Amino acid sequence: MGASGGILIAWKGSLFTGARSSSNNYAITIDFSSRHDNSKWKLTCVYGPCTTEGKRLFLNWFKNVQMPPDTDWIVLGDFTLIRKLEDRNKPGGEGSSRDFQI
Repeated sequence: MGASGGILIAWKGSLFTGARSSSNNYAITIDFSSRHDNSKWKLTCVYGPCTTEGKRLFLNWFKNVQMPPDTDWIVLGDFTLIRKLEDRNKPGGEGSSRDFQI
């Protein structure tokens, strides 16, 4: 939407295999396997929403992810959360992450 946003995940196919296992408005999860040693893990790349309501929905979704404890899981991305408005490097923005009680 607009001039920014979105997720791109790329990998070197000669080193890893990957298949999308899930996706939603906030994240894409890829199941990876190493061609070198057959190790397996999940990578979740997040692009968090910018609106107050969107952040609330995102944090509730993230809180309720049920990843098995024996799964190697990497989470990265742009969560678009700040602790306080003074932390922003640009003027504007909605609320801080302290506004959210989950």
